Amino acid sequence: MKIDVGMKQYSLSDVARSCGGYLVGADRSIRAICTDSREAGEGVLFVALCGARTDGHQYIMQVLKEGCQAVLCEKFPALPEAMDVSAVVVPDTLRALSDMASEYIREMELLRVAVTGSVGKTTTKEFLCSVLGQRFKSYKTEANYNSTVGMPMSVMGIAPLHEAAVFEMGMSARGEIAQLSRVVRPDVALITNVGSSHLEHLKTRENIALAKLEIITGLREGGLLLVNGDEPLLRGLSHPKFNIKTVAVHTEGDYTVTDICQSPRTWETVFDLRLPSGEMLSALRIPAIGTHMVYDAAYAVAIGLELGMSEDMIRRGLADYQNEKLRQHLISLGDITILADCYNAAPESMCEALHVLTSYAKAKGGRAVAVLGDMRELGEATRRMHETVGAEAATLGVSRLMTLGELGVSIAEGAMGAGMPDDNICMVRSLDDLTEAARALWQMLCPGDVVLLKASRAIAAERMIEALRQTRPAE
Repeated sequence: MKIDVGMKQYSLSDVARSCGGYLVGADRSIRAICTDSREAGEGVLFVALCGARTDGHQYIMQVLKEGCQAVLCEKFPALPEAMDVSAVVVPDTLRALSDMASEYIREMELLRVAVTGSVGKTTTKEFLCSVLGQRFKSYKTEANYNSTVGMPMSVMGIAPLHEAAVFEMGMSARGEIAQLSRVVRPDVALITNVGSSHLEHLKTRENIALAKLEIITGLREGGLLLVNGDEPLLRGLSHPKFNIKTVAVHTEGDYTVTDICQSPRTWETVFDLRLPSGEMLSALRIPAIGTHMVYDAAYAVAIGLELGMSEDMIRRGLADYQNEKLRQHLISLGDITILADCYNAAPESMCEALHVLTSYAKAKGGRAVAVLGDMRELGEATRRMHETVGAEAATLGVSRLMTLGELGVSIAEGAMGAGMPDDNICMVRSLDDLTEAARALWQMLCPGDVVLLKASRAIAAERMIEALRQTRPAE
């Protein structure tokens, strides 16, 4: 992970001052920050993190020998006197990274929007940045850099020219979103939903909701908290210090979505939005399909309106939205269409993706084929939720199903239990080489089919795209 520093003048003394470390060696200008030793080099600060799998301190000598001259570390090795290098030494490099980001952003005159939720964070971030970009010079967290490492790193990329920033906040345990919120101190905070991800560690949806609500930890007094009004664990919230508003699709909210009209053939959705005043914004148009995409777009509309943006600006922002790579991305392989939605997966997003698949396949006049892989961090509910996804595939009329990974077996079992013939299902347990799986999938396909690829990030289901290209039968 590497981020170019947005400020032109940033140095090791700035780093030391912001995180309470002490500087060893000469002060140096820093143009970028990285945590991957392979990306270190001249003008780059290498942050030696102590992770579960590896300790970055093991790579300090390597990066210095390869031209890096600046390190943030907890312990600095003895070096030859001739080696011209510097270091900022701190008790905890992960804490120092957060302190750096917090100090870096502290004095910036910047509208700050923080987004969390079980699913939809990245898509909502993209809609928000597209809408806010119509009025503000906007910045967003890089890629999926939403962790206690990635988000503070992304903060360091903000430049003086930026007027607004959208920060995605993920989590793996309680306390992490609170830590990220304290770094950013948002003006606006958004919780997209409370799903099933993290049940393995947090045990209940109530605990997941509490973890998401940590986003208010750094929210400025009087700031806006926008939540999913269809979620019982979020509906009815009140707090004396914050302005709380809801967005709903299936119930009544402060902002209520109505009259959703999806056009899979043109890959477009139109919806209306009733505002708190009772006024209606009609025919809001987005270049995407699926109810989950409507939620994400409606959040962006609501925040834009709360910030005083004009209707025209908001409509242009929605129209300019572009999918992130591997999220609802259409790829043509001859007469087969691949719907690559495989960046991550949870039971809720799996089922939404199956709805998109079947509606799009119907509009194109082809069959719906699903390639579904393991979903992680579901704890005791793992098997049941995989079976539920399989049953949903069968109920929606998916014609052929391939599962990837050991947990995918439960998806297959759920599909068979809901009536899908076992002859229409192929289970692939080993993911070391997907070549044979791709060949098997080609045997299942017919001209005009639409193929959904979706699984948790650990599965890297996008590898199937290249495997399909390499094994594509000759015409």
